[in-house]
Amino acid sequence: MTTHVDPLAPSERELAGGIRRASALGLVALSLIGTIASALLLRTGVFYASHPDASLACDVNPLIGCSSSLQAPEGHLFGVPNALVGTIGFALFLGIAIVLACGRRVPRLLWGLIGLGCLAGCVWIVWFLYLSVTTFRSLCPYCLVVWVVTIPLTCIVWSHLARTRRAGSPEGMRRILLQARWLIVIVVYAAIIATVAVGLADKVALVL
Repeated sequence: MTTHVDPLAPSERELAGGIRRASALGLVALSLIGTIASALLLRTGVFYASHPDASLACDVNPLIGCSSSLQAPEGHLFGVPNALVGTIGFALFLGIAIVLACGRRVPRLLWGLIGLGCLAGCVWIVWFLYLSVTTFRSLCPYCLVVWVVTIPLTCIVWSHLARTRRAGSPEGMRRILLQARWLIVIVVYAAIIATVAVGLADKVALVL
């Protein structure tokens, strides 16, 4: 008699605080890219603070540019540059991802904090996308990279939390999240593109 194995069921390793190797490697790659992008933005911000008249490499065209947001109050969380927060956050995440990729496990509490951190990152994306469309009237290229990696990173983390039943979601919702996780990522990307296309239509027209 053949025993049916649920492909969405967590392994003993996952229940103990580990994660699937492919997912761990994905987290390493995504958090590394996020760390680099945040560090480059931080470096650019420091340079621009002392050279406000300088021409920045990130100011590509009327649509893509970072100078309008670097010195804005919204670019500093409680007086601290968002890029510094991002650099530290992604660097910490990278360290955890490397530990997981090496086959190690992390405590349940830490998984909860990681999940909350990912949610905070997604809230930041929504907020900064709104500011980019309504206030800055441009898209910071480094921020775009951060957005691109944060969304699938969050998807991997919350899929793991759902698989191990740590997200507190009903069974039906849990299975939908696991089966449609990459579709969710695509839909979110499409929503961002649509928001930019409508909110910055004049800038998009200038570069097309």
